[in-house]
Amino acid sequence: MTDRLLDEMEITSLFETVVMSIDHGHQKPNAKILTDSLSELDVLLTDHVPTTTPFAMAS
Repeated sequence: MTDRLLDEMEITSLFETVVMSIDHGHQKPNAKILTDSLSELDVLLTDHVPTTTPFAMAS
């Protein structure tokens, strides 16, 4: 659905990755969506979020 919408708006090329919670089996808010997104982008959570935040603790 999102891919079709982005195509219709002719902006698909502006996005490296599109993450939808439904594709990851979790409802928002859920830290797993963030960690899955970062994984798809090859970004380490610990490089960008202090280890004392709830997101860092969930990984």
